[in-house]
Amino acid sequence: MNSLFYFFFSTDKHSLLYLYTMQSKNSDSHLYDCTAITLLNDRQIDFYNSSSDKPRTAKQNWLKNISESDWKTSTEKLEYDRQLLNRLLDIQMSEFGHSNSGVHVLQWRHGCEGEQSSDGSLTVLNSINEFGYDGEDLIQFNCTSKTWITPEENREREEKWSKIFNAVRKCDQCEEMLKMYLKYKTTEQYRTTDIAGSQSEYLGW
Repeated sequence: MNSLFYFFFSTDKHSLLYLYTMQSKNSDSHLYDCTAITLLNDRQIDFYNSSSDKPRTAKQNWLKNISESDWKTSTEKLEYDRQLLNRLLDIQMSEFGHSNSGVHVLQWRHGCEGEQSSDGSLTVLNSINEFGYDGEDLIQFNCTSKTWITPEENREREEKWSKIFNAVRKCDQCEEMLKMYLKYKTTEQYRTTDIAGSQSEYLGW
């Protein structure tokens, strides 16, 4: 007698999105203020402000219960990104001939969307890695083709950024962080978002 076995694998879609804003604010020290929010499944889970005595605060109760090591890892990511953005803002101000006497803004939208199977494995479906400067599109990285793209095909900028910014690592890191947060999955996290379009209002470009 033949036996037929049918396997059904249920999946859940989840997304992780980081929204950074770096402002020059007439800083002679070239140490600029950075704010960031992290959204998991379209819900803000934390707030980061580099000028605060306590830079990172949790915005979801479940986040306060994650392990000390995971909190440290996710906080160190924000702090490293702040240092990176600080350098990139200096570079863009120099490229455009802008001095420290004015206020200039570098924004970064960085995230990924994945499908989690019932066995816990995660398959990344989409990624986003976009930068804006003073409200205008600046540069983006395609995680699939692993190429930089600028609105005006500015090869010099693309080459400069490729030497400074390890974009492939950032694509991989987003997947790692999404997996980490999903270890603490609760009913608060089940809403999903279209990372490519629905969050642009946070950045205003």
